[in-house]
Amino acid sequence: MRRLPLALICAVAGMAAVGAGALAHNASYNSNVKIQLFDFADPGELEVKGTVGAGSAACEKGRKVRLYLNHPKAGPQPLGSDATNAAGKWRIEADVEPHHYQARVTKAKVGGGHKHVCKPDRSKPVQLP
Repeated sequence: MRRLPLALICAVAGMAAVGAGALAHNASYNSNVKIQLFDFADPGELEVKGTVGAGSAACEKGRKVRLYLNHPKAGPQPLGSDATNAAGKWRIEADVEPHHYQARVTKAKVGGGHKHVCKPDRSKPVQLP
């Protein structure tokens, strides 16, 4: 009779250990940064708006987005940065030059006790209208 309770305790403890392992998992999510709108705020100043989408809502809020001017000779030149809002939207104002622009979102770790990684991304280069 004593063996049955001991076996039952061992079985329950084993299931609890497996369940805890399933809760503590690793996950990574692709990010998708887009430039959606150019707007001339003032003469010589450009306002660029866009979004960051991801496979997890946690990967859209608070992401660091940088805007670059893709200069043909000097290479990418940083123009400004912003953090996304709760909907994944960002906005950056910058001085205007007639070249291609690109937005980049950095890698982020989210999820508290879990190891969730939001992957970095680059938008397609966009020509100034």
